[in-house]
Amino acid sequence: MKTHFNIICIVFILLISLTHCTMPEERNKTENELLTDRHTVINDTSQLKWICDSIVHFWSPTKEQLMAVESILEKAIKENHDHYWTHLSINSVKEYYRQYSFFIDQYNDKIVYINAFCGEPKYPCDWKNEFMDVLDGGDCYWSIQINLTKESYFDFIVNGVA
Repeated sequence: MKTHFNIICIVFILLISLTHCTMPEERNKTENELLTDRHTVINDTSQLKWICDSIVHFWSPTKEQLMAVESILEKAIKENHDHYWTHLSINSVKEYYRQYSFFIDQYNDKIVYINAFCGEPKYPCDWKNEFMDVLDGGDCYWSIQINLTKESYFDFIVNGVA
């Protein structure tokens, strides 16, 4: 009888452990399902000094927050569309490769920095871990900062054409 009870306890503990171990992975999958292989998150303060010199810390977005970022991004494209743009539009924005950084600034606002480009780099570049800095290239290259706390955007920069 005591052996039976011990076996039941062990099985119960194993089931609880297995369930607990898989929950964070499933939660991360749900939160990040909007991020694809065309996206990367770079949380390296040394690479972000030129963007914000007072990063308090980094944060991970939820699915709802990523959807809000997309909505603000679409608004920025609509409000700033230029007739010289040949690639960037509401319809094509999802096709861009993107480098993200999600950080809290000195005002305790949630900021999302996006650096985007219309194709995977052809030259040697570790774009998944290092921010790309491209001169010219037109609307194939752009960046924006989104203040998720204030539901606004700033520093929307589309490269020029040489």
